[in-house]
Amino acid sequence: MLRLLGFLIATGVFAQNAASVLALSVSERTLRNTSKLAAAKLEEADRLTAAAIKANGNKDYREADKDLRHALAILSGLEWTPTLAWTTALTMSADHSIVEPGQQITLRVGQAYSLDQPLKERPYATAYLTPFYANEPKTVLKTFDRMDADFSKTPFQFTVRIPNTPDGPYRVAVEFEGLGAKNVPVRVLKDVMAGVAQTRERITKLDPKKAPELASAEGHLVKIESADRGELGERISKIDCMFELSQAKRLLADIVIGKDPFAKASGDIQKAYRSGVDNSIQPYRLFVPSSYDGKKATPLIVLLHGMGGDENSMFDLYGNGAFEMLAEKHGYLVVCPKGRGPASMYMGPAEQDVLDVLADVRRAYRVDPNRIYLAGHSMGAYGTWSIAIHHPELFAALAPISGGGNPEEVVKTAKIPQLVTHGDADPTVPVANSRMMVEALKKAGAEVKYTEVPGGNHTSVAVPAFAPIFDWFDTHHKQ
Repeated sequence: MLRLLGFLIATGVFAQNAASVLALSVSERTLRNTSKLAAAKLEEADRLTAAAIKANGNKDYREADKDLRHALAILSGLEWTPTLAWTTALTMSADHSIVEPGQQITLRVGQAYSLDQPLKERPYATAYLTPFYANEPKTVLKTFDRMDADFSKTPFQFTVRIPNTPDGPYRVAVEFEGLGAKNVPVRVLKDVMAGVAQTRERITKLDPKKAPELASAEGHLVKIESADRGELGERISKIDCMFELSQAKRLLADIVIGKDPFAKASGDIQKAYRSGVDNSIQPYRLFVPSSYDGKKATPLIVLLHGMGGDENSMFDLYGNGAFEMLAEKHGYLVVCPKGRGPASMYMGPAEQDVLDVLADVRRAYRVDPNRIYLAGHSMGAYGTWSIAIHHPELFAALAPISGGGNPEEVVKTAKIPQLVTHGDADPTVPVANSRMMVEALKKAGAEVKYTEVPGGNHTSVAVPAFAPIFDWFDTHHKQ
């Protein structure tokens, strides 16, 4: 399975569906390495993985997606029936995911790939609205007579009207009788999108070149608009759209009167910048220690998230803010870029995103140029090595956790001290990956400290590595 990940990384193909194939391949490898199935079943999964490699090489991502999902089903001990294949292939989207009570929305049900064996059933279907959290009765929105259940070429599209229901997160689900269901999360809210439009209109009247912090105000609006487009998925249930709108308005009010809204801010901060790659607003997360006063140069850690994450992951999902607490104790600025996509591998525009975020923080804060550090977990560890390979002059030290990279290229970072951590029972990224990188670094004369955790898996080693990382960075400055 490592061959598939290596192949995808080597080709540098990270279109949206190619990124999905990459993410599936990582899931397949993790399950494969923990499976206790009989040899025949494992061989069948391997055959499907090989077929996925070939399909991906031909840029037939739909076929690669199907083969990997089939392999995942086998490794999970499931029988790959036409019904399971069809249910797994189903996709569903809405033209709006933030809706007013009484608003009409259009939904679209499709298939990620064609079935090898088409369904014989022509099912009835019912569309429901159901609360996201509460166990309350479903509200029937629409019913459908028996239909052709092949949506691979012609998606099933329909409209429903959201009833007059209290504000909150819900799901719109389509239940196919005897075949399963598919749903999309929505957020019922009054007046929020009108507020977004009004605030955006005010922003367009200002010059972003004279007020770079406008990007951060717009970043709060972009988050709401991304939720409305369905890009947040299940996370739409957690976003506080009215808070995001109020934050955009607050920042804008300061900018209009010429005040820097972040001048005295410390702690956990949400910021954004406008990318020169495509003129888009790209978010990032920043931690400013309470000791920061702008008078003395302050060390900065660029912290990269793993696959499936975003700019929030390293702060929110690892030890209840463990990294931020250590940054406060040691007096570090910490910035977490989004890195463009959840499976970008920090290549191309995603690498540029990291560099642009670093530049934006250096613009706004007094950063010690001799104490800029790079660290990350999983995909973020791959990114730590690959970005340092391309830009070794930027960083005073590195700290990759549970990652890997190109041993032939990593010698370009031999002048950068490195703390490498990996668990020897990692089913997702084999420990051999870090061992090869460390061996190459040592042969090149690099200062490298390798911590291999006995029994450590892919995630368990991350949080315990944070304190040693700060100790390492404390004692390593650029000469």
